[in-house]
Amino acid sequence: MPMSEKRRTKGDILLAVLARIAEGVGDAAALFGAFVEAGYGASYGRIQHVAGHNRAEAGRIERTLQSERKTAHRYRILLSALKRDGLIEERPNKLGRVFVITRGGIEKLAALRKRKKNMLPSVSYEVAKGDAISIVTFDVPERERRKRDWLRAVLRRLDFTPVQKSVWMGKVKIPREFLDDLRTLRLVEFVEIFQITKTGSLKHLT
Repeated sequence: MPMSEKRRTKGDILLAVLARIAEGVGDAAALFGAFVEAGYGASYGRIQHVAGHNRAEAGRIERTLQSERKTAHRYRILLSALKRDGLIEERPNKLGRVFVITRGGIEKLAALRKRKKNMLPSVSYEVAKGDAISIVTFDVPERERRKRDWLRAVLRRLDFTPVQKSVWMGKVKIPREFLDDLRTLRLVEFVEIFQITKTGSLKHLT
């Protein structure tokens, strides 16, 4: 993927909220969508109704509500912190009150965007043994040394073994997120990934 939701950092959330405010979306309810995708909600009466018919489902709804309450609480804490640090401020408008980004907030947003642009994805992906042997070869230019080091670290974490310095093999499933990150980092043209099929032929994955 791009980075998955579970790999999202505090900086990613701060960047998303400040960016939305900078775009003119200052309504608190609308901003919540930038903080986290809304989940399933239900009233206490709905839970009681479901409980009479399906206790397992009622328990699931209750757990979801508890999670949403925690998320909303963290969201309020984040907005309070942004106001306290002078990055946003509340102003009245004809529909109520909205948040606007300050000069300090604009500078913070620029710094976050610059850091994210230079940030490499996590080297941790789900490791799963595969039925086929995967082969990864690469020739990443010296100017992209950081990305090349990242690639080697990922391959080690995925239990690949170096056959040569730039040729790695492993009986491992290639995570889809890893392929997406290669595209995001613009490494696809420098990396070749193959799998040896049951017939003995090579299947090209990138």
